[in-house]
Amino acid sequence: MSQIADSSVMAGEPSVHQGRADVPSSSAPNYLAYGVIAVASAILWLAVAAELMILAPKSQRLFDDFKIAIPWATDLVIHHFWWAVPAIAIAALGGCFAIRKQWAWNAALLVLPLLFNLIIIVSLYFPMLFLLDDLMGGGKK
Repeated sequence: MSQIADSSVMAGEPSVHQGRADVPSSSAPNYLAYGVIAVASAILWLAVAAELMILAPKSQRLFDDFKIAIPWATDLVIHHFWWAVPAIAIAALGGCFAIRKQWAWNAALLVLPLLFNLIIIVSLYFPMLFLLDDLMGGGKK
């Protein structure tokens, strides 16, 4: 019997006595995590698209109606993000295919749309806040 156990160890097979037979492989993909990342990424990218298609044009009309000067970041979001965001996203995905690392995919799927959402919201929120403050008489003293 000990000769059979010794031959399995010599052949490189895990032995039940060594406690390695029940250990799962660490290289197995975690499909739940991939699913959560994919859903979160889709929501974030849809938010970017909605902000650019709905919020930016409405903000532009409001700024034009009141004839106020807008900061360069707001001008960039309103006039150039409609083509820059897809171009950057495509370039990032191309980089992910070239690099083929998990961190690159996480950056392209989560960090990039979070960054775009933050830039769009801040660029449109603060000028709108200053406009509302001026309309309520807070800008005149």
